[in-house]
Amino acid sequence: MQPDWFEALNDADTDKNSTKKRVSKSLLLSKSLLEQCVEAHKNSENLQDSSFFIPLLGGHCESERTRWSKAVAGTLNSYERFGGFSLLGMHTNGSTAETLAPKLISSLTKSSLDPLPSEYPRQSFGAWNPLAILSLTKLGVDIFDSAFPFLVTERKAALKFPVSLDSESDETPVNDSLTHQSKKLKTENAPEISNGQELSEEIVSNEGENPREDNIISPFEMSLKDESNFSVTEPILVGCQCYTCKNFTRSYIHHLVNVNELLAPVLLMIHNLHHWTKFFESIRSAIKTGRLTDLEIKIQSYILDIYP
Repeated sequence: MQPDWFEALNDADTDKNSTKKRVSKSLLLSKSLLEQCVEAHKNSENLQDSSFFIPLLGGHCESERTRWSKAVAGTLNSYERFGGFSLLGMHTNGSTAETLAPKLISSLTKSSLDPLPSEYPRQSFGAWNPLAILSLTKLGVDIFDSAFPFLVTERKAALKFPVSLDSESDETPVNDSLTHQSKKLKTENAPEISNGQELSEEIVSNEGENPREDNIISPFEMSLKDESNFSVTEPILVGCQCYTCKNFTRSYIHHLVNVNELLAPVLLMIHNLHHWTKFFESIRSAIKTGRLTDLEIKIQSYILDIYP
C-alpha cells in the first residue's frame, strides 16, 4: 500500500462526556502510537513517498488540547515528510458532531491550532453542520469530508440551506410548515446577527442526549418522509441543477421513501452531494473575495427565519 498521506494511529474516542482521566489515557496512548507510526514511517520502503498527518487531541479540555499541540510543535523538526494536522477528539462521529455548539467548536479548535505553524494543512473530519464548517474554515481548517450529507440522506432528508451569495435560483426552498418540525435540531435563544456574529447557542436535541440519527431533522434540511410532500410536483429545491431536482418531484421521492425503494437514498444522495459541493464552491469563492462572513450571515439569517 502506497498512500499519498496517512494519519498516525490515535485514540480519539473522546467527546463532551469524557472524564479528565479518559482524556489523559487517550493522550498517553496516542503519544505512544504516534511514536510507533513515525518509526514505522522511517523504516517502510512503501511509505517513503507518503507524508503523514499528526492528530490533535485533548477531548473537550482546552488546556489539554493546548498542551498536546505545544508538545507536537516542539517535535516537528524531527519528523520527516510530515504533511499536516488532523483535528480530532471532539466527537464520536455520527450526529454527535453536528450537535456541538459553534462557540465550543471554535474554542476547542483555537486551543489546538494556535500553538502550531499555519503553513501546514489542517483537516477536520466528521458530520459538521454548515455553520460549524464556516466557523472551522475561518479558524484555518482546510479539509473536510461528506459525512453530513450522508447522515442527512440516511434520515431520508434533503439539504436546502442557501449556498450562494450571488444567486437565489439554486437555493429557494418552499418554507414548508411540516409536521416534523417538532423533531428538528433546535437552536435555542438565537441572538440577533450583526457583523458576522455567530449563532452561539448549541443546536441540541433531546436535552443533550445523542439522538438517533433517523429521528432528527436539522434546520438545514427537509424530510422527504413527511406526508406534506405527497402531492408536491416541484423538485426538492427550485432552481437546483442536480440530476435529482432536474428529473424528479418531491412527491415521487416521497413515494420512494415510504415504500423503502432503493432508488430513494440514491436520488437523495445525488442531491445532497451536489448541494454540499456547491456550498464548498461558495466557500472558496467567498474566501477569494473576502465575503466569507457574508455567507455565514446569510445562512444564520436563514436559520433565524425558521426559528424566529
